[in-house]
Amino acid sequence: MNAKKLKNFAVILAVTAGCAGGSGNGGEKPAKVDNPVPEAALTTITLTVQAVSRLGIEITEVARQNLARRRTYGGEIIGPSGRSPLITAPQAGMLWPAESGEFPSAGERVAKGQALCRLILLPNAQNFLGAREEVDIRKTELETARASLERARQLLTDEAGSQRRVEEAEAALAVAQAAYSSAVNRLNVLLGKAGDAGGQPAALVVRSPVNGVVRQVHGAKGQVMAAAAALVEVADLDPVWVRIALYVGDLAKIDPQQPALIWGMGGAEPAQKTQATPVAAPFSAESASASAALFYELPNRDGEFFPGQKVNAQVEWKTAEESLTIPYSAIIYDINGGTWVYESTSDSVFVRQRVEVDFISGDRAALRQGPPPGTKIVATGALELFGTEFWK
Repeated sequence: MNAKKLKNFAVILAVTAGCAGGSGNGGEKPAKVDNPVPEAALTTITLTVQAVSRLGIEITEVARQNLARRRTYGGEIIGPSGRSPLITAPQAGMLWPAESGEFPSAGERVAKGQALCRLILLPNAQNFLGAREEVDIRKTELETARASLERARQLLTDEAGSQRRVEEAEAALAVAQAAYSSAVNRLNVLLGKAGDAGGQPAALVVRSPVNGVVRQVHGAKGQVMAAAAALVEVADLDPVWVRIALYVGDLAKIDPQQPALIWGMGGAEPAQKTQATPVAAPFSAESASASAALFYELPNRDGEFFPGQKVNAQVEWKTAEESLTIPYSAIIYDINGGTWVYESTSDSVFVRQRVEVDFISGDRAALRQGPPPGTKIVATGALELFGTEFWK
């Protein structure tokens, strides 16, 4: 061993001796903890029988069961395909409010058959040739739309079609009915069956073909509209669709036959969520983000959801996993986000135990770590016990 290595070895020995000497100098330790108390000693609560009754404490047992795993993704509300008809002018005329004297505003709910506006026919528009042929054409289109709807409904009954096809056929029938009515009204104008005796110009009343919400009014009072110009767009928003974007690697794990649970963003997860049923829609994916999309139909009778709204969507996976499960009401969270339960060691003695939550499914929580099966825990009244423990 050369002189340099001997020198390095001597330095190491000196450092080691110095560290050892720090703890051996008079038996003094490097660190001292005053009043050490085990965690379990801080979390035992003993109540009287009256206190247990007053707090409404209910006991259950930790179980091992198969629990369907659910996962939450981001979703977007969109208008159903074929449920937003665009109402156009059957012929040239001057746009005028309906009998109420006002145009419907964007966002206003309208009923099927409700007057939206009037189209005052211009004098040269009454010389339109072929009005009778137009009625025949629109009548044929109406009959074809009715037959298509009946065929779509029959295919759905025979489980050979989809609800989406029926909805598209209903929308097509509504549009064809509106077009036929407009053609008949126009023919009546040309035959002198419209307009009043005072020589006022005849007007066509434009009505909503569906129950829905006005999305946009194209034009202003007194504006001259050309034939086939857009007048009003009405969207039927009950139901709406939910587009759920997810990583393509999760696509095979999702059960596409199970409904999704939907709730709005910006707040705590509610106990009651709106259920959306899966619908058949063209496959949608984006290569740049490696994402795919699933579509669900969501009832919207109260108008809570609107196109473009971002929502939370919870979907169910195909395989259920056997896990330790407890009621979600048994879990309490401390200030640092730690999860705990209260174990009932006797009728009036409760010990707070740390648990690790894996996932939540409905009103049950699956645990990664926790008490063994059969352990009695507090299912109702855990928050009251938590407050009692730290009350001074």
